[in-house]
Amino acid sequence: MLRPGDGTSYTVRITKAIIDSFTLMVGDENPIHYDPNDAQTAHVRAKLGITDAGAPGTLVTAFISRPLQRFGGKNTIVLGELGVLRFVKSIQAGDELTIRCIVEESLSSWRYRVAVLFKNQKGEDVVQPTYAIIFVF
Repeated sequence: MLRPGDGTSYTVRITKAIIDSFTLMVGDENPIHYDPNDAQTAHVRAKLGITDAGAPGTLVTAFISRPLQRFGGKNTIVLGELGVLRFVKSIQAGDELTIRCIVEESLSSWRYRVAVLFKNQKGEDVVQPTYAIIFVF
């Protein structure tokens, strides 16, 4: 049984190969993810501070499964609820992403509210802190 304060984390270095594989798999052809010289996305890149291949937000959040599964192994799932995801910093090739999950509240003997923090290598929030409801069976 998990208790408030229990936590786990997962860190991954985002590489161009990871971005390329993910965007190919999901069919995301936006040049912001692979062409730093694309004129049409130059203004967006400048605004977001992206100088290399920018990671899609869905790629960044996909890594949430790793730390959550450390709570209960393969018997852990997100129970259909993940808080609002507001991106505040970009992640690009070469950046390190750490996802930290901390149990905030036990909702029952098998359901928990977990704080989810997405940080870059500088310790800055990439996504505003949010939460997930997990089910451990």
